[in-house]
Amino acid sequence: KTNTMKKLLLVLMFVPLVSLGQNSEQPKQSFKYYYEKGDEKAEAGDINGAITEFTKAIEVAPNHQMTPGTFYARGVLKNQLGKYTEAIKDYNESLNLGIKQGDGKSILAIAYNGRGNSKGLSGDIQGACIDWKKADEFGFKGLTPLITQYCK
Repeated sequence: KTNTMKKLLLVLMFVPLVSLGQNSEQPKQSFKYYYEKGDEKAEAGDINGAITEFTKAIEVAPNHQMTPGTFYARGVLKNQLGKYTEAIKDYNESLNLGIKQGDGKSILAIAYNGRGNSKGLSGDIQGACIDWKKADEFGFKGLTPLITQYCK
């Protein structure tokens, strides 16, 4: 009886030690997991939820090949919320990382256009014109009317 009690006490002492070594947080998901959740939430109209998921994707894999596009997507959502300064920061990150990674012209074109739109909406027409012209140089289509009207 005493031997069984000792074994039980030993087990009861050991279980909490094993538990201490375990992390109670959920394991980090992959970039793809958070990106897809962000995309789903954006499509469902949950802009703040999408921003949160895109932020998690960026945190999990800051140098992932799709991270420049994720910064761009988050910038678009912030732009929709009228948070132009925050959107511009995301477009800047998209551009910087896109250039660093040697991404093609397409991500640079859309990021320059997005940043130009945020600058224009925040009242910085001169800055918007610079970015729209740069987006046009990288092949973004349809900017001629904006450039003609606002960029003299």
